[in-house]
Amino acid sequence: MSTIPDRTGRTADWPLPLPDEAELASHWGRDCLFLPRTQETRLFDLKSVRDILCDSRTTSEHVTISTGEFRNVDASEYTVGRDNEEHSPGLAPERIDPRKVLEFLRAGSSLILPNVQEYDHGVRRICRAVQARTERPVEALAFLSPPGRGALPLHQDRVDVIVLQTAGTKHWQIFEHFPGQEGSGPVHRPPGVEPAHRFTLTPGDVCYMPADWPHRTRSDEDWSLHISISVSPVRLHRVLDESFHRVLADIPEQDFHPAWDGSLKDPSPITRAAETVSRMLVKASDDWNVRPAEAYRTHDAIAEVLGVTETSE
Repeated sequence: MSTIPDRTGRTADWPLPLPDEAELASHWGRDCLFLPRTQETRLFDLKSVRDILCDSRTTSEHVTISTGEFRNVDASEYTVGRDNEEHSPGLAPERIDPRKVLEFLRAGSSLILPNVQEYDHGVRRICRAVQARTERPVEALAFLSPPGRGALPLHQDRVDVIVLQTAGTKHWQIFEHFPGQEGSGPVHRPPGVEPAHRFTLTPGDVCYMPADWPHRTRSDEDWSLHISISVSPVRLHRVLDESFHRVLADIPEQDFHPAWDGSLKDPSPITRAAETVSRMLVKASDDWNVRPAEAYRTHDAIAEVLGVTETSE
């Protein structure tokens, strides 16, 4: 089964900040790709981060803080709070307190902003283009790191990632997958293993990295900001789950009445069902694409009612 994205869309739809579509497809799932800036593009930057942090609607769902020791700060430490009540995961997210966030920034903490595509048009356009080609769920995260630090320790993600550097300079070390270390999160570097790639990204530079490739970053002398466009892989369990649901929908519901000794008088219905399951599982290897996420349906419907086009936004 090929891991190259389906490139059925028109070239004119492909956003300029991204690498050439054919070149990206040739590296997809195989190796990293680095492309220096080819032209000036304006995208989510430090001013955008400032505006989000100072927006009274911003909650702990929009901002995660990581200290210099890679500790994820509890939201209660940088939100307004509810009449001095203790923070509870069961309650709605609380508004962030910009003054508290400011203190963490001064102390050298990093910020992670998930789902940037929800409130930035340029990032949203990129996510839509990637999602249309790959037919996979796509999300954009912003990583803001202080001088000389990174937001996360050496770790790997279970997603393919396209990195867009928008401010400052960031040094990347990327390793090929460490055997025996699976899943997302921190990983341990085996003795003697050197990075497969070392990239230094400046504003406008782009990097692609396959899923499950460990990596770590470090900012240069200034604050550094990059956008990670993450593309979820095909999940085997989800493919099998959908296949089984289709099988059950095609098999008529039937009761079985065993004989006195517990044996089936006529096992043929179970045999036929097992054969159907077997055929479906063989077909699943060719029918692995799931329906694209419909995250933009409401966005498009409102735009249609208001007469808003892509060029007028």
